Amino acid sequence: MHLTTLRSALRLPVLLLLFAADAINNPLTAQVAAAAQQVRRIAGCYDTHMGSWSGPLPATGWPAAHTPPAHFQLDSLPVNAGSQSWLAVRPVSLVDVKRLPAMWSLRGTDSIIVVWSTGFVGVTLHLAVHQDSLIGHATTFHDAQVIGEPPDPSAPVIATRRACPL
Repeated sequence: MHLTTLRSALRLPVLLLLFAADAINNPLTAQVAAAAQQVRRIAGCYDTHMGSWSGPLPATGWPAAHTPPAHFQLDSLPVNAGSQSWLAVRPVSLVDVKRLPAMWSLRGTDSIIVVWSTGFVGVTLHLAVHQDSLIGHATTFHDAQVIGEPPDPSAPVIATRRACPL
């Protein structure tokens, strides 16, 4: 086989290999870029509008630790909270016990979770992104579940975007 023909014959497999390598690496890069863009789109300040709780708040002595704040800010700064990727929330805590910082994370392409916790009790918001609002529900939690105790209460919640104070 002539050297030029051999080079031409090898060029196609090399190009296919390069294309395959690019296809393997770029989806991850594209996913990371899309997630970063989604975080930037969601991050900001919100007013909280709550419906009624489905039952009484747990008798932990900290009702404020189970109630989302009237206003909060989703930040794009990372929070160190184990192996999962979390971002900062303000207020950092709902009560004076600051064992864990408040945090939020993307869930898929159109949902987020926001958590305020003392390390023992708290509240979690599961929210879907709808334009400039976050719509979903709040659920309380506590670490001392008693057999026969009713489930932790939940309430509908809508968070509407507002301008962040300077």
